[in-house]
Amino acid sequence: MRVHANFAEYVPLALLLIFFVEHDGTKTLLVHVLCFALLSGRLLHA
Repeated sequence: MRVHANFAEYVPLALLLIFFVEHDGTKTLLVHVLCFALLSGRLLHA
């Protein structure tokens, strides 16, 4: 149950920060790396 609460607390903030990085005009590779880091962190956390 705590895994779901952790997801609900941190993932929206991470996605918002990734959106700001993308909207700032940063290279696409950095956005992909950040998304991969988020995904791999979530998979390793479970």
